[in-house]
Amino acid sequence: MRKVEELVVHGVVFLVMLMLYYETKTFPYANIGGSLGAEWWPQVILTLGMVLTILSAGFEARKETKPGLNLDGEEIKSLAVSVAIFVVFLVASNVLGFAGAAPILMAGFIWQLGGRKITTLIGASLLCSICFTVLFGRLMEVPLPRGTGAIRALSYMLY
Repeated sequence: MRKVEELVVHGVVFLVMLMLYYETKTFPYANIGGSLGAEWWPQVILTLGMVLTILSAGFEARKETKPGLNLDGEEIKSLAVSVAIFVVFLVASNVLGFAGAAPILMAGFIWQLGGRKITTLIGASLLCSICFTVLFGRLMEVPLPRGTGAIRALSYMLY
């Protein structure tokens, strides 16, 4: 029975994403000294989400069901660490801005996933931070947190 419930949830998520996709077709386009507004990226994200939902439903349909929810202490600890990393990111983004807080988020999750080499940890965190800042701040023109003081002034040069 659990498999049916999972597939129903997948179907509901897919239908909601499909409705939101058609809603994005009604977004007005505004050009005021550059592109302003959502443009094409909500459609790309929703399309990717629908494809991933279909793939997940396929994997769920093939998976054998096991009765009950089995959470051990390690999984609960991992969830608590993930939530703590994200809370630290949210607090830090108000002070350091997105570009300063994103490496904290990336490094925390890379560490939690088993990355222990310091050079890889720092390098990948900085690279991901720069990529996300350019992608969202510059290309998609998403208003990212800018931080306070001198960091705020620096952020206007980056995005």
